[in-house]
Formats: sequence, C-alpha cells, structure tokens
Amino acid sequence: MKSQAAEQQSLTMEERLEKALGVLAFVVAEHGDKHLPLFQMIEGQLTDIRVRRKAQARRRDLAKAIGQLAQA
Repeated sequence: MKSQAAEQQSLTMEERLEKALGVLAFVVAEHGDKHLPLFQMIEGQLTDIRVRRKAQARRRDLAKAIGQLAQA
C-alpha cells in the first residue's frame, strides 16, 4: 500500500487540484461560504493549468502541421 506522500508525488498538479477542489466543495457545503474564496482560488488555478495545457496542444498541432507543409 502506498503512503500518502508517495501517492501525492505520483499525482500531477492537475490531479491534486481536482482532489482539493472536491474536498473544498464538501467543506463549503458543510461549513458555509467563509471557505468559498479558497475554493475559488483552487478552481482558478485548475482552470489556468487546463488553459495552458490546451494552448500547448494547439501549439504542437500547429507546429506539426507547418512542418508537414514545409516537407510537401
């Protein structure tokens, strides 16, 4: 069985933020909106990571397409 520290190291930042967001959703639901700013901060960080990942994928696709055009 993996230790919690070993499990955390094997997760990507996106996966860790997703887990944190789930925990925070529960905390906000159970304890009120005083924890909402932290939820929103984690949600924003997760969104930023996803936007960057999608932009990198578009850049790779475009570079690949340009490379194929240059070889044609």
